[in-house]
Amino acid sequence: MAVRPTVARTPELYAGEGVFDLFPRLVAERGWRKVFLCTGMSSFDGLEPVQEALREIERNGVEWERYPIHGEPSPQVVDEGVRRAREMGAEVVVAVGGGSVLDTGKAVSAGLFLEGSVKDYLEGVGTKSPTGERLPLVAVPTTAGTGSEATSNAVLSEVGPSGYKRSLRHPGYVPDAAFLDPLLHLSCPPSITAAAGMDAISQLVEAFLSTEANPASDALALQGLVLAGRSFLVVVREGGRKVDARLEMAYAAYFSGVCLTSAGLGLVHGLASPLGARFPVSHGLLCANLLPEVMEATVRVLEREGYSSLLTRCALAGEALSGRRPTGTSPPSLLPATLYALREQAGIPSLSGCGITPEDARALAASASHKAHPCTIPREEIASIIISRI
Repeated sequence: MAVRPTVARTPELYAGEGVFDLFPRLVAERGWRKVFLCTGMSSFDGLEPVQEALREIERNGVEWERYPIHGEPSPQVVDEGVRRAREMGAEVVVAVGGGSVLDTGKAVSAGLFLEGSVKDYLEGVGTKSPTGERLPLVAVPTTAGTGSEATSNAVLSEVGPSGYKRSLRHPGYVPDAAFLDPLLHLSCPPSITAAAGMDAISQLVEAFLSTEANPASDALALQGLVLAGRSFLVVVREGGRKVDARLEMAYAAYFSGVCLTSAGLGLVHGLASPLGARFPVSHGLLCANLLPEVMEATVRVLEREGYSSLLTRCALAGEALSGRRPTGTSPPSLLPATLYALREQAGIPSLSGCGITPEDARALAASASHKAHPCTIPREEIASIIISRI
């Protein structure tokens, strides 16, 4: 098992309204002449600041090739990206999009230095170990969710009855630079904004309650929850106009990525990964559907077992997220209550119609990974949580 650093390395961070205007200067300073660009599909066309930056680097004699990504990446998608990047002689990989695009770019930059398919290097799937070598990598998120711009792993999946959702991971895979420009988030649809935001909140909460939490991750997690509590519903409801709120959510997602790399995650992600491998449901939607119920069950178990210090942490997280001063004196139930309210007010749908059956729920509950969760939730309760959302 890999050693987890107390404080993970982080990328050079460029954050603020219009900050992506600095991208051409970064390209020139680093001397990159061939850019391999991983992007989303049609959403990319509306990112005018990115289009202008590409026109500028073209005027400066820089060649770039676009590789559009649809949905969550598979090893085959990454392998094809590696082939194209190698063919063009890429000198840097730039990923502009949501978490799936960023993970693709990260895996492509690493795959150029791996023998065979990237699948051979996935945790729990392959038998080979990543080297940590990669091309220079620039991450430009256009959603506030996974925090992939700050993490050392790329999540790849094959969806189906025998599917998997696993990470290509190495400390050296943290991007060199990340741009948090809220202007690139304004066109993100409310449904994606909501699901992605709940993923970021989940990562902040899980890292704060993690058995591997530390003072550094705690500080970022609490600040991220304060920002998300203040701005999440604003960006869902008025995201096309609220630049300041978009930036706060971008920071919250970035902090969640730093936190998960340092402190790990818990049962919400331990369930979301196998569910996402088995059924074609977005990761953010899965997290949103599991988070309030899992935290409610967590508080119940912690109260039954008398873990007062962990209950105080639940209270602190609830206070930060609900806009109260974090003192730890509120009822621990404030955390799940706030999460339930956020999910409802954001209009996030259930998992009804996704094809998950009660039998599936019981099977997944039996094999669920608690990861760094602060307590063990009984299998039957986990199954009930999933069933309540289908």
